[in-house]
Amino acid sequence: FDENREDGIDLGAEVFFVSPRIFEAIGSPRPLIGIAANTAGDTSQIYGGLTWDWTFWEPFFVEGTLALAIHDGKLDTRRPDRKALGCRVLFRESVSLGTRFLARHSISLQVAHISNANLCSDNAGLNTIGIQYGYRF
Repeated sequence: FDENREDGIDLGAEVFFVSPRIFEAIGSPRPLIGIAANTAGDTSQIYGGLTWDWTFWEPFFVEGTLALAIHDGKLDTRRPDRKALGCRVLFRESVSLGTRFLARHSISLQVAHISNANLCSDNAGLNTIGIQYGYRF
């Protein structure tokens, strides 16, 4: 939410796992690992965390993710075409709204944010919005 903007498209992939029984007390989130690679050579990231999902009106769903991300972006910069992210390890949150179809497929709109929660001197944060296709194995 500042004047600095990064270019390119992020191509990503996420792998979700079955929620272990130990997570039942916190709503049975699914562990995930993911990657977002920026096509313009700007900030790319790998991340891992937990995703909660709710089907609110079959076949529509909402997902919320809390994760940690490691990125290759700038830590401290004043360039208007890059973000000053402050720390190498950041918090990553996302929310998706989507629909399931043909038993194993889904499509959703996702908004994601990475930042350091003011734990480092710079904290520009990086926000992305995109479309996701999913396939359940």
